[in-house]
Amino acid sequence: MKIGYTRDANDQEDLGTLLESVASAGYDGYKLQPGQYEQWLDDPDGFVRTYGERSRIVSALLLNGPLDAERIDLLRSAMQFIRAVGGKRVVYCYEAEPQSLTPIDLRVFGHQLSTLGHEACDHGLALSIHNHYGFPTMYRKNLRVLFEAIDDESVWWTLDTGHLYKAGEMNIASHIREFRYMIDNVLLLDYGRGQFRSLGQGEVPFEPVFGALREVNYNGWITVHDEGSLPLDEALAHGLEFVSGGLQRPQAAEAQQAEARRR
Repeated sequence: MKIGYTRDANDQEDLGTLLESVASAGYDGYKLQPGQYEQWLDDPDGFVRTYGERSRIVSALLLNGPLDAERIDLLRSAMQFIRAVGGKRVVYCYEAEPQSLTPIDLRVFGHQLSTLGHEACDHGLALSIHNHYGFPTMYRKNLRVLFEAIDDESVWWTLDTGHLYKAGEMNIASHIREFRYMIDNVLLLDYGRGQFRSLGQGEVPFEPVFGALREVNYNGWITVHDEGSLPLDEALAHGLEFVSGGLQRPQAAEAQQAEARRR
């Protein structure tokens, strides 16, 4: 299992310093937000020249938008960019009004994604769909239709805990169990009292989330989404502690149960 980090783009924050801090803190990768790579999309060599060794921590990027012809071209450019800088994943957030889509529309979308996912695989990359509040992928019923239409091992799922919870899909552990074969990245984000919050400060039930990840023997990425309320160094340390603590708590509980059975 690898632990990644992502932080919303901030005009006041130097990306080079951010990347260096993420690597120094002990994370395995960093997911670029759109505002952190868009100016370099057609010049990945320039990105590497500018950030040097610090660019090595980049493992993924996020792309948003409707899946129209222009966005498909951007997705292909994003694949070329992330491959050139040494990353392995493009996370795509599909923007569309959920009320306007029929199951047929979702299946068509799934077939389109599969084509792009196969292209990503051919280049040694993963294309991962992200569930986002306000868009079709926020509901379990839509995820079922979409995943049934996607070719096996062509497109994956970045499960975002905060956006699922905000959408009313509060039993996140059951999503992990049902869609375990689709998940390649779990994005940890907390939510409560009407806004996204620092991990552990909201209402998302993380203990059953970590328990479900252990139950299904999850071995993909866990990415800490920093919503920006803490200073960078503090947020980096808190994220690692939260993940390591969450993964260890189920182990401790299982050990206690095993000991009780032996008695």
